[in-house]
Amino acid sequence: MPRSVLRRALVLGLALAAFGASCRSFGPLPSTLAEVLPQTVTKAETAERRIALIDLDSTHVSGRFTAVVVVRHGERPALRAQVIPEVGGKLLDLVVTPERVRGYFPHAGPALDFERSSGRTPPRGLLSFLAASLVEEATPISSERALGARPCDEGWELQLRSALEGVRVIARLDARGRLLERRYSLGGVGWRERFEPHHTFESHDFRWVIVEEHSEAIAAPPDTLFELALPSRSED
Repeated sequence: MPRSVLRRALVLGLALAAFGASCRSFGPLPSTLAEVLPQTVTKAETAERRIALIDLDSTHVSGRFTAVVVVRHGERPALRAQVIPEVGGKLLDLVVTPERVRGYFPHAGPALDFERSSGRTPPRGLLSFLAASLVEEATPISSERALGARPCDEGWELQLRSALEGVRVIARLDARGRLLERRYSLGGVGWRERFEPHHTFESHDFRWVIVEEHSEAIAAPPDTLFELALPSRSED
C-alpha cells in the first residue's frame, strides 16, 4: 500500500476514533462515582437567602444588578428570585413551586405561567432558562438523579433527571465528584453554566455572571412568599 494512502487511512482512523469517543453514549453510573455522590436528595426542612451582584447581558437588557434568591428545601421545595437594578424598580420577579413556575419582567415582555403537571415543556425564553437553572442549582446532584454516565477528560459527565420538567441537563464532574459545569437544553435551545473563573450562565443571546455572592441560612419563609400575582397578559 502506498505511504500516502496508508497515511490517509491512519488519519481517518484516528478521526473516527476521536469522533466515537466524543459521541460515547451514557452508561451505568460507575461505582467510583457512586461512592462520592449522595444516594438521595435530602428532604431536610431548611431555607437560605442568596444575595448576588450580577452582570447581565441579553438582547433585552444589560447592566449590573442585585439578585436576591430565597430557597426553601424539603418536601415542598420552592424558590423566589428578584433582580433589582441600582436605580429603579425590580427587573424581574420569578417564583418556582412544586405546582407552577411564574415570573415576569415588570417593564417588558410577556409573563410566564407554567403548570408543572401539565405534561408539557416550559416555553423557550429567558424566564424559563433562569427558572430551570435556579431550581437545578438548588437541587444537589445525587445517585438517584443520574440517568447515565460517561467518561470525559476531567472525570465524568452525568445525564441527570432534571429538577424542572422538560429540560435536559448534563453535569460535568471531576473524579472526586466536584461539579465543574452544567449544560442545559430546552426546546432546541441550549445554555451552559460554568463555575470558573466566575459562576456564569450563558447562551447565544444572554450572559449572566455572578460577580460576588453571599448565602445565609434563614428561618422557614411563609408560603405567601412563593405567591406571585401576574399582569393580565401571560403565556404558559
